[in-house]
Amino acid sequence: MSIAEVLPEPWIPKNESHREWAVLSAEAPQLAATMRRYLVQLTTFLAPRSVDVADSTLRQLARWLVAETDVAVVSDITRTHVEDYKVWLAAQPGCTGPTLAKNTQRQRLRMIRIFFERLIEWDWPEAHHRNPILHGDIPPRPEPLPKFLSDEDAAKLLAAAKAHRLPAIAWWSRCCPGPACGQPSSASWRPTQSRCATGPTGCASPSASCATTA
Repeated sequence: MSIAEVLPEPWIPKNESHREWAVLSAEAPQLAATMRRYLVQLTTFLAPRSVDVADSTLRQLARWLVAETDVAVVSDITRTHVEDYKVWLAAQPGCTGPTLAKNTQRQRLRMIRIFFERLIEWDWPEAHHRNPILHGDIPPRPEPLPKFLSDEDAAKLLAAAKAHRLPAIAWWSRCCPGPACGQPSSASWRPTQSRCATGPTGCASPSASCATTA
């Protein structure tokens, strides 16, 4: 393994980052210096793209602190500041909606919480004694879509299909009417995985037996 393979890929800040940190450094020099020093540390163990995201997140926080508070150093950030920032962040315009998506809020607040946490762990003089961002401040991760239907949901789906005369699902309910013939269950049923034993489409008649593929 060569030295080039061992060394992390260098992080090259964007021009926008240079310009904005220059402005922030003039308005809040100690605050900006701590955040920029933190970003340099991130380059030793994170990929450049991850450092870019941290850079953008901290610049946004610093802009808000300079505009809305009298914070001069990181340790001046209080719980009240965090609560006000959360409200402001939630009201910001989103890329696909009128306000910032919950997942985006979650990512940014989590990144700021990690920033505070690492400063405490590294014992920097600007660190808080206690992280001002609590776990409960971070919106929960969106629930993933279920991979399987529950028995109750499957029954509702079949009833709706029959009522609206959806041919594919209505055919399936006739072909496979009961537990012995692949009735949907939360453990194994998927509509696209059922097939009947005979016939060009898998079913010779409504009473045909049905095999369920794995």
